[in-house]
Amino acid sequence: MTVRILAHGRTPREFFRHGWNVFDFIVIAAVFLPGLHGDTAALRVIRIARVIRLVRFSPGLRTIVTALLRSLPGVGGFLALALVTLYVYGMAGWLIFGTTYPEEYGTLGAAVLTLFVLLSLETLPDLIGQGLDLSPWTLVYYVSYVLITVNVLVNILIAVIVNSMEEARRLEMTTHMATDEDHDGIPDEIDRIMISQRLDDLRSAITDLERDLKIDRRP
Repeated sequence: MTVRILAHGRTPREFFRHGWNVFDFIVIAAVFLPGLHGDTAALRVIRIARVIRLVRFSPGLRTIVTALLRSLPGVGGFLALALVTLYVYGMAGWLIFGTTYPEEYGTLGAAVLTLFVLLSLETLPDLIGQGLDLSPWTLVYYVSYVLITVNVLVNILIAVIVNSMEEARRLEMTTHMATDEDHDGIPDEIDRIMISQRLDDLRSAITDLERDLKIDRRP
């Protein structure tokens, strides 16, 4: 870590401008704190956290982590909407089933917990059976809940994450396109794109020439 900081010469503060460098510094410096000597649980957690440093060396993992971080605002909005939905349906379930099925809907917290477990759809047949024993109209309650939460909300969450993944990929591509290792004035990524296009044009020209000359390349 000292060598990496000294590599910045007279501007060692440049080392701390990058988030991963700060993370590396904290993970390594935490070992020397007085309260973390020995084999404490906190020290073991920090040692495990050092594995996360491998993310910076893998473009694929780095893209996924970036996508997850960029999706946090959207996920926060999704969680707020999901909590409101669970509260509304939990209140309704408590009023409808509270006296008949106290284990599942006896309190508002138990009702919300039951509906949260229902997101996996594993308990849906049992709950529908219990509801039909009480009234056929309870089917509307469960069907609307499944349609709104499982189908709509979960798809919204997937859309938020997929959109963040696409943004992270575009950001990664933009970063690569900004590099110019051969110093020809053209980014390396654009060089590769231009070479690929020229190769495609050359293949098309060869195919047209072979067709004009009636050359059969089949064995």
